[in-house]
Amino acid sequence: MKRALIYPLLVFALVSAACGLGDVTNNLGDNSVVRPTDLPTNTPPPENARQDSYYDDFSVSSADWSDPVTVTTQAQPGRSHTTVSVLDGKLVFDLQDAETYTYDFYANPSADDVAVEAMFQSYGQIYNGIALVCRAKNDYTSWYEFRVSSTSQYAIYRYDASLREDEKNPYIQLKAGGLNIDVMRPTKENTIRGVCQGSSLTLYVNDTEIATATDGQITEGGLVGVGVMSQSETPVNVRFDYFSYGEP
Repeated sequence: MKRALIYPLLVFALVSAACGLGDVTNNLGDNSVVRPTDLPTNTPPPENARQDSYYDDFSVSSADWSDPVTVTTQAQPGRSHTTVSVLDGKLVFDLQDAETYTYDFYANPSADDVAVEAMFQSYGQIYNGIALVCRAKNDYTSWYEFRVSSTSQYAIYRYDASLREDEKNPYIQLKAGGLNIDVMRPTKENTIRGVCQGSSLTLYVNDTEIATATDGQITEGGLVGVGVMSQSETPVNVRFDYFSYGEP
């Protein structure tokens, strides 16, 4: 089922899984620096005019989306088998490479305060990450990220590419935890929503508020988008039914 955000305007972490809700950041992906590729693999889009809202049901391909941006992968240069495509009314991330973090950004920047939403279904390995991004810089060096996993975990991050220069983890964890199986259905369609409003970052899954983190490092509006992460096991296949953003 396709639907837009219910607003006036349409609108990765470290170790393997621990027991219960112990290390609740597990199975969202290994966020450490991975070689050989550790920088965005394409050219940033030109600066475009701000757009207040947007809805895409992927019924057709749109030139307003960036080329896939891969910030981390174990694939050797020129040997990546990961693809992002629009197929049968879905935005399909097919990750065939291990430890791969791939994003797709909408070319027009949003307002400072924005709500981003997408409906997705996960296939393949459950050790994955499905993410929404807000306030991303045009050169993909920083953004806020809301991430869930088919292992029923979530995390909210601030991404800072400059940390790679010191061989540090560029994903700064702001909040993490476990998701109740009654809230997120790993093998079914799920809706994820991230709200960036002032210094508050709030994650919703299937219209249930999950967590709020506070961070004031990125204050200006920027690009929004979606991302998918693999770990050591592949393939990871995630299909987005729709994507939208607008006023919180």
